[in-house]
Amino acid sequence: MPITRVLGGDRFDIYFEACVGNYWKRPEIMQWLFYVLPLPKNDNCMQRALLILLGCTEMIAQLRVGAIFFLSVIIPVRWLSAKTHLLEHRKWGERHMASAFDCVYAKCQKIKERPELVLNKSFMMSVFSKLYKKLPELKEYLLWSRGEKKNTIHGCNVTESRICGLKLVIDA
Repeated sequence: MPITRVLGGDRFDIYFEACVGNYWKRPEIMQWLFYVLPLPKNDNCMQRALLILLGCTEMIAQLRVGAIFFLSVIIPVRWLSAKTHLLEHRKWGERHMASAFDCVYAKCQKIKERPELVLNKSFMMSVFSKLYKKLPELKEYLLWSRGEKKNTIHGCNVTESRICGLKLVIDA
């Protein structure tokens, strides 16, 4: 998973997308920092701060929850936002997006009662399951994006080297 660069703007979803790459790559980043920091003439306070930050339990938890939120809520909402105009045959329109947010609200209420549910994969990956009957395309997209969708490996443009990135992160 590539680490997404977030430079301002007002799209909150990008911040959560960045959590996926940062959570997934955190061990590699830490390993690189452990290697580079002791090198002679390396007095980089930003690297030291990053090492401390990425080793902090609170930051690890925040990245993990942000990645879970991205995978379980942001991806489906992005799809619904982009495809709503194509779902007229399902009697779905812009005004029906409120029912999608009702699904999120219902899950959040359950998480409020039992916070450990955030780490339950089947619970979190079924946020929009109530919509699957009405919108089978959504279910089909989510199964594909979370399973078979191939992502380019960071720094490589060769099609054959693509991996099922979201599946790796979800299964981890």
